Formats: sequence, C-alpha cells, structure tokens
Amino acid sequence: MKQIMFKDTADNTIHGGILLDNGDAICGCCGGLLKADDNNWTIIEKYDEWIDLDETICGDDLDYYEEENENSD
Repeated sequence: MKQIMFKDTADNTIHGGILLDNGDAICGCCGGLLKADDNNWTIIEKYDEWIDLDETICGDDLDYYEEENENSD
C-alpha cells in the first residue's frame, strides 16, 4: 500500500488516498473504493514514504475543510 494524490476526472478535483496492492484505491475524503479499471480517476503521484495529511495530499479537500472550520466559529 502507498499513499497517493489522485485526480477525480469526473469533477476535476485533487484528493489524497491509499493505493491498495491490487490497484484499487481508497479515497481519503469519503472512504469510497476506487476500482483500478475505473476511468474516473488518475494517479498524480505515489508517495514512497508515509506523509502527513496536509496540503501536499489533501489538495482541494484541505481548502474546503479550512473554510468550513472558519465558518463554524
């Protein structure tokens, strides 16, 4: 398994996730399973080392999270 940054080609957003050994991936945003043969996502980067869940791998999700937290105060 490796952490990945991937692009959801259906809505043109960047997400982080976990690439499984069989080529499927788990989305770090929603926990959904992305099948290896599904053409709605593409890997942008694979990480050889485990990295912190920050701007590097969260992409658009982190911006959304930060905006939601600012609005909840």
